[in-house]
Amino acid sequence: MKLPNILPMILDQVEQEVEDEWKPPRSLGSFRASELGDCPRAIQYTIQGLRGEKIGPELALLFRDGHLHHNAVRGLLKTIGRVTNEEHHVWKKYEVALHGRIVSFVLTATTDGILNGEFVFDIKSINFFSFKHLSKDSIEKDHLGYIYQIQTYLDVFDKEYGFLLFKDKMTSALKIFWYKRDRKLFQSILKKMAQIHVATETGKMMKKPFSKSSKECSRCEFRQECWGIPMERRTWS
Repeated sequence: MKLPNILPMILDQVEQEVEDEWKPPRSLGSFRASELGDCPRAIQYTIQGLRGEKIGPELALLFRDGHLHHNAVRGLLKTIGRVTNEEHHVWKKYEVALHGRIVSFVLTATTDGILNGEFVFDIKSINFFSFKHLSKDSIEKDHLGYIYQIQTYLDVFDKEYGFLLFKDKMTSALKIFWYKRDRKLFQSILKKMAQIHVATETGKMMKKPFSKSSKECSRCEFRQECWGIPMERRTWS
C-alpha cells in the first residue's frame, strides 16, 4: 500500500489558498493602524496597488497559528471582565498641516477589543526568544509599530489607557505593557503619514530606510521592487 505524502499535500493546499485570497484594493488617502510602523516605501507600494510577492505556505500557517493564540488570550480576558469591540473595524479622518497645505487622510483600525469599556488592548503572540527579552525598551526599539498601533486605537476610541498583551507561543507565558495616551507622539505619527501621502500623491518614492540585507527587507513582499531580489521564504518542509 502506498501511503499518502501528507505534509506536501497540506502545504500545496495552503499555498493555493494564499494565491486565491482576495485583498481589497487600497487607495490614496487611507492608512491602516497595523502598518504605521512599517517601511514607508512598502506602504507606498501597497497604496499604488502593487501586489508584491505572495508569502509561502509555512509563513501563512504561522499567521494562522497567531490567530489561535489571539482568541485564546482574548478568552482569558473575558473571564475577568467585559470585552467589547472585538475585531471591530473603525476609521477616523485626520487633517495635518504640512508644507503650507492641509493633508487629509483616513486611519482605519481593527481592534482586538476594549476591556470593561475603558482599556483598549492589542494581543501579540511571539516566539520564546523574543518573549524572554521583552521589555518596554525592546518594544520601542524593535516593535515601534506596536506602540503606534495602540496609540492610534487610543485616539480613535478616545481612551486614556491601553495595553499590549504578549503571549509566548512555546510556554503560554503572558506579559502586559500599559500605555497612556500620548498626544505628542500621535501627532508625529500623523505627520509621518502625511509625508507618505504627499510623496505618493506626487509620484515620489520615500527614501529606503533599510539595507537590502536587513531583516526588515529580507522577508518584505516588495523586496523585488526595491532591490531586485526576491523575499526570503520561511521553510520547514
